[in-house]
Amino acid sequence: MVSNITAKLQAIRDGLMLVLKMGINNIHIESDSLTAVQMIHRKEAARMVHRALLRDILKLVSQMENVWIQFSFRESNHSANKLATFGKNNPYMYNIFLDFLPTWLMESLAHDVNSVLTRTSTCVVISELLHL
Repeated sequence: MVSNITAKLQAIRDGLMLVLKMGINNIHIESDSLTAVQMIHRKEAARMVHRALLRDILKLVSQMENVWIQFSFRESNHSANKLATFGKNNPYMYNIFLDFLPTWLMESLAHDVNSVLTRTSTCVVISELLHL
């Protein structure tokens, strides 16, 4: 059985491999695994399997111009979960939406944007209240 962190690191590695094959050199990655993001930023992992994945990720990142990898709360990552479920249930290895996004994905993206805006607004209000 694969651990959650291993799965997250594999997903980041596989995503980087895909965008490199597509010729994309600027990418912003969000993960709801704080541990995985910290491993990448610190360039260190305790477990051997994570070290191997981390080495692959760092090698791929070094081949790109701009890569931003950051933590994202699970609540604002609804689209990633929907896409993961879609990919798991889809018989094709990759799906690329070039001309349009499916309705389910547009709704999911709207959910994510609203979550981020709500959380950001709440953080700003709390911050302002603390400084009164």
